[in-house]
Amino acid sequence: MYKGKKVSVVMPAYNEEDAIVQVINDFNKEFVDEIIVCDNNSTDGTVELAKQAGAKVVYEKRQGQGYACIAALKAATGDLIFLTESDTTFLGKDMVKLLQYIDDADIVLGSRVNKPLIGLKAMNWWTQWGNFALSAILQVRFGTKYCFDDVGVTFRVFRKESLDKIKSHLRIGGSDFCIEPTILACKKKMRIIQVPTWYTSRRGLTKQSVSIYDSIKIGWKHLLHIFFR
Repeated sequence: MYKGKKVSVVMPAYNEEDAIVQVINDFNKEFVDEIIVCDNNSTDGTVELAKQAGAKVVYEKRQGQGYACIAALKAATGDLIFLTESDTTFLGKDMVKLLQYIDDADIVLGSRVNKPLIGLKAMNWWTQWGNFALSAILQVRFGTKYCFDDVGVTFRVFRKESLDKIKSHLRIGGSDFCIEPTILACKKKMRIIQVPTWYTSRRGLTKQSVSIYDSIKIGWKHLLHIFFR
């Protein structure tokens, strides 16, 4: 519990047996009431290890990070709901940073683009600069009341009542999902704050290409979402 509110942590997972236990243990802080892992058709020991570490496991058969995130968010029962990754890229100690602002916001986003907090080889330069460019466009699109610097970040905390207003409209199933709840929140004129958080190298095999061409494709999808979602 945090200030009398139940806290949930949810995460998508696809073949994350190398990292899942470490992530669950890292996010299992004294104020966390439940941890939910959404398994997205893993073929390794992810499910068994997650259960052994004390997480509740739900399942999403439609393949895609976005689909798994949506299912995990819908399964949460907390008043404050954290969304994170299951690959060690985000750190549990940063939950406190986000909670410090939740009294003044509907959603608090992490930010992966602050150089002193980026782990070695955790993010390439084109992803950083692409995020800056797309964040500026998002800000212009929805007004100066917002201040963004990272549109593709997964790590965030929602108030339950804020998530309830947008979760039935979430439908992006791929790796470009994370901008969708942000756009929907902007359209609802919610209060959004973004704060610097650690971003470290993932543990285990990457599920997505990190080439500049694939980053451009994802960036192009984000741009379309900004203007046409």
